[in-house]
Amino acid sequence: MPGTWCACSTCPVTGVIISLRQKTCGLFSAPWPRNAASASEQYAQQRMREMHDLIELATQWFDDIQRMPSEDVRQLMQLGGAVQKLIALKSRVKQVATRRRGDKAAALQVVEN
Repeated sequence: MPGTWCACSTCPVTGVIISLRQKTCGLFSAPWPRNAASASEQYAQQRMREMHDLIELATQWFDDIQRMPSEDVRQLMQLGGAVQKLIALKSRVKQVATRRRGDKAAALQVVEN
């Protein structure tokens, strides 16, 4: 049954996610200031946006994980570092594809000229 692995509110992970949501809810609900007076304010606003996005991503991920069947969660956790290797492979494939597209574009320019 989905969500049965961590359905209680006493789970440490659930507590952390709930705490993050409560602490950041008011902080990020107001619209961002449009004009920062200094470079340090601009940097601070950018970092806050990045933190907000990361927290939002973590809460969405946690919601998805809670709905997964226990066995699927177990398998996902057992993948561990293999997931990171898969992401690295994806990046390398993208780089190769981008280079090839660039080579083709350059070749087309030579042919057209």
